[in-house]
Amino acid sequence: MTHRAKRRLVFFLDNCCHWRNKFTSIFPDIAVKLDTFHAIQRVVSKIPKKKGCSETLKQLRRKMIESFKLIIRDSADKGKVRTMPTPSVEVILNNIQTFMNQWRTVVSTCVFRNILLQME
Repeated sequence: MTHRAKRRLVFFLDNCCHWRNKFTSIFPDIAVKLDTFHAIQRVVSKIPKKKGCSETLKQLRRKMIESFKLIIRDSADKGKVRTMPTPSVEVILNNIQTFMNQWRTVVSTCVFRNILLQME
């Protein structure tokens, strides 16, 4: 007889911090996590928008956001539309590190530095 590993039920929500205790008080064996869309939005909202900044900084901000959105994708899934399932935790962690390495030198002298500091 084989034994299957018990899989934990996971709820993905926006505002998970608000709901976590309420859900786990009723369903103690579930995990409550922030959904990927809102996780990305939390980080993107920290990338500063400066009124009156140069077009170069606006383009840099756009490229940084587009690059960041790819962290939850498989490295082979680069198009505008997502075509593959969410990769493993290891791939996502590698993607985050790649993103930080890619942008660390660019942002070290500009207004985007705070975002990388918050991610570390």
